[in-house]
Amino acid sequence: MNDLMTADRREHPAEAAAVAEVPAGPMTRGAAAGSGRGGRVLSLVRLHLLSLRGPLPSLLGLLLILGAVSIVSGSIVPVSGFLTGTALVGGLSGVIAERSGINRLLASLPVSRAEVIDSYWAVAALSVLAASALYATIGLPLGVLPGDLIDLPLVLITGQALGIPVFLHFGRVRGLLIWVIAIVVLALLGALVLSFRPIRDLALWTTTGHGLLLALGACALVGLWALSRRLYLGQDQ
Repeated sequence: MNDLMTADRREHPAEAAAVAEVPAGPMTRGAAAGSGRGGRVLSLVRLHLLSLRGPLPSLLGLLLILGAVSIVSGSIVPVSGFLTGTALVGGLSGVIAERSGINRLLASLPVSRAEVIDSYWAVAALSVLAASALYATIGLPLGVLPGDLIDLPLVLITGQALGIPVFLHFGRVRGLLIWVIAIVVLALLGALVLSFRPIRDLALWTTTGHGLLLALGACALVGLWALSRRLYLGQDQ
C-alpha cells in the first residue's frame, strides 16, 4: 500500500498534496483499508453508498406507496418508472457530482484514478441488480411474464453505460442534455432496425440472434468502460 501511495504521489503531486488536507475519519480510513486493488475498489463503492444513505428511507417509503398503488391498480407502471429513475440517478450519482463533494474526497485518497472509475461502474451495476430484484419481486405477483423481467435491466444498463462517459466528459448540465439525446437516438435506431421483419425475427426469435445481441452488448459495454477510463485518466483534477 505504501508503494501505491508513493507511486501515486509521483504521478499526481496535486492529489498527493490534497491528501494532507483531508481530515482523518471513518470514510478515509475505510477507503485506505482495502487490501489489494479489489479491496480498494470495494471501499470506494462503500463511500459512494454512504453518500446515498440520506435519501434512502424516503425512497423506500415512496417505493412502498407506489407498490401499494400498483397492487391496487394491477399495473406495474408506477413501480417500473420509479425504479428506473431511482436506479439511474443512484448509479450515476458519482459521475453526475464529479469534482464536487464526495468526489473531491475520492480524488485525494491513496487510490488510483482507474480504481475510482471502476467504483463508478460497480455502483451502477449494484443499482441495476437492486432495481431488477425489486422489479421481479413486485412484478411477478402482478402478472409480469418472466421473459419481460429483462426489460428493466436492459434499460438501466444502456442508460448507465452511456451516462458514465458522457457525464465525465461534458459535465452535469451539458451531459444531461447529450445523455437524453443519445438515449432517444439509440431507441429510434433500434426501433428502425427492428422494423425490418427479417432482422426482427433473427434478433428476437433465434438463438443465433440472441447470441449476436449479447456479443454486441458485451462489446459495447467494454468499449464504454474503456472510454470512461480514458476520459477520467485524462482529466485535470
